[in-house]
Amino acid sequence: MVDIDKKIISSQALAALMASEEETVVHRFGPCFWRMIFGSFTGLGILILLLLPVVMIPRIPGLPNLHGAQFLPLIVLPIWWIKYATTKYVLTNQRLTLRWGILIRSKDDIELYRITDIKTHISLLNQIAGIGSIKALSAEADGPRGRMMPLLLDNIKDPDSVHDLLRNLTENIRKKRGVRDTFIHG
Repeated sequence: MVDIDKKIISSQALAALMASEEETVVHRFGPCFWRMIFGSFTGLGILILLLLPVVMIPRIPGLPNLHGAQFLPLIVLPIWWIKYATTKYVLTNQRLTLRWGILIRSKDDIELYRITDIKTHISLLNQIAGIGSIKALSAEADGPRGRMMPLLLDNIKDPDSVHDLLRNLTENIRKKRGVRDTFIHG
């Protein structure tokens, strides 16, 4: 496997990649922890809940001393950060791979020619932070009958560019392999 660049590539380089039979890494990326903390309602909500014991508990009269609760953010935030730090996405000219975990490593691949739909979700806070999520739906052979299998890429930087790159790679590999969409109604 050849590694081209860690940045999103140009359309000329993309055309050259598609002509190659060798699997080539087009883009390596992962979720952005700090942008997610401040750029999503989930991140802000969890941050507020974690910081509440530090800020409020010492100031409430009559409440027993809960010094252990003040250390909760020091335990939870590193664990949460490790989850994001160990999640990696690799986009090649043939497949999209998601890897995650420390003690139990997991890997999920979608062959690009099997991707049937790509959806991007960017909330208002995500827009401010410059992140978003992409869901790639595929017609995987091991999925339940008639169901699309999703692969979710959460809290990634510049989701519009990644979406466009994934779409271009998917269209090119489908043309190259002669794959056409077929819809069976029944």
